[in-house]
Amino acid sequence: MEVYGSSQQETIEFSDENKYIHIKTTGLWTDSKGNYGSEICYGSIINNKNEVELKIYCKGEDFEGDKYWSIRRRSSSKGAGVGINEYIKVDGKFNFLVDANCTYGVNFFNENFWFKQKCNL
Repeated sequence: MEVYGSSQQETIEFSDENKYIHIKTTGLWTDSKGNYGSEICYGSIINNKNEVELKIYCKGEDFEGDKYWSIRRRSSSKGAGVGINEYIKVDGKFNFLVDANCTYGVNFFNENFWFKQKCNL
C-alpha cells in the first residue's frame, strides 16, 4: 500500500522544548491488488526533542465502499520513521487483513506526507 496526503497539526510547546501535537491526516492510497481509495486519521505525536512517539487511528475506504480501521504506531527520530499499522476492523475485500500488523515507512515534507506499507500475511 502507498498513501499520499497532507496533515493538519495543532501543537502545544513546553518550556523544555518538548511538544504535544494533535494531528489529522487525509490521504489517497493504492495497493498491490489494484484497489484505491481514501483515508482519514486522527491522533497524537509526542515529540521529546528529536524523538517522536506517534499513535493515530485511521479509517479507509476503497472505490467500492469496503472499509478498514487501523492504529498506526511508531517510535523514531523526528520526521521520517518506521512503524506498525495494526488493522483492528475490516470489511469486504479487506478481510485478509484481520489482525494483521504491517510495517510502514513514512516521510514528511511540510504538511505533506507519503508512506509505503508492507504486510507479511
